[in-house]
Amino acid sequence: MAELKKDDLLSEIKQLQEKIDGDPTVQKILLLLQTSKVGVEVLSLSVIDAVTWLSSLPSNEIKWNPRYLGIWPLFELSTVRAPGSCCLVRIRRVGEMILGDGPTSLWFDWRSLTQQLTALDSQESELQSRCILEHTKLQTKVDEFEELLQRGKVVKFSENLDHTFRDSTEKLDSAKRELAAKLRSTLSFKRQLDDVPSQAELTQYDLRFSELYMHIQAKDCQTRKYYATYNTLLGIKELMLKETSLLNSIRLQFKDALTSPASRKKLIDSMEGILHGTQQKLEKVQIALQSEQKAHEALKGQYAAAVSEQRHYSSILEAFQEECARNERIRMQTSQEHLTS
Repeated sequence: MAELKKDDLLSEIKQLQEKIDGDPTVQKILLLLQTSKVGVEVLSLSVIDAVTWLSSLPSNEIKWNPRYLGIWPLFELSTVRAPGSCCLVRIRRVGEMILGDGPTSLWFDWRSLTQQLTALDSQESELQSRCILEHTKLQTKVDEFEELLQRGKVVKFSENLDHTFRDSTEKLDSAKRELAAKLRSTLSFKRQLDDVPSQAELTQYDLRFSELYMHIQAKDCQTRKYYATYNTLLGIKELMLKETSLLNSIRLQFKDALTSPASRKKLIDSMEGILHGTQQKLEKVQIALQSEQKAHEALKGQYAAAVSEQRHYSSILEAFQEECARNERIRMQTSQEHLTS
């Protein structure tokens, strides 16, 4: 008989268990075991345990022992059907191999593991029932707590809502204040930027100031000219008035001078005084004329220098414009060469 390894016992036993479930002989063995006197001893065993236990009993002890009298037909059935029932033969062989290893064999390990599995199944069912009961209790508590919350949270919710609304209002007010400050600073910067004139405005201002300066200068020249004419005419008027008064006094004194020598001497003295005053006046006028002529010569020299400087500047400006035009042509040529390349 070929030996089986211990590692293959569990799989072998599982296959045998599947075969036993559909075997009518084995079912009959179980029925006889349950109705016999020793059935109580093997009733808790599995089919494989029962058949193995039955196969391990000696035939003489079973046949003549009154205690095993009820299972003798079962033993005969198992021994008679053994040659024809591969399932029972295989069970007996496996049982002999398992029981041959002693109390510490894999057979007892398998039985203990089976019992542990059964215990674990019962523990699992008990744990499930306890979990269901605990879940029911916790669910009841949760429902009660939700009811309490729904009853007591109305005031708290309103208070929390008011507090949240106040906080939101304060945040909105602070944000508005910050926005107003930023808007004021932005408007201030904008006004400062608007106060700074652009290049076109500066050019326009320069043009307007130049026109205003030319207009004011023309007015000033015209006013100076009118003032000079007025002053000259005023001086001429004063001289004419003096000349008229002098001629009137001479005419009056001349009539008196014809009558007496003292009057003639007095007329001669007055005429000498008039001549002396006229000469002094003439000297003053000549001195003023000379100063005016000197100023005229100086202005004439300044004008000549300004005209020469203007011509120099005009020549420099023409040269600069020519260089700018030349630079522009060179730049256009360079850009065209760069594009073509």
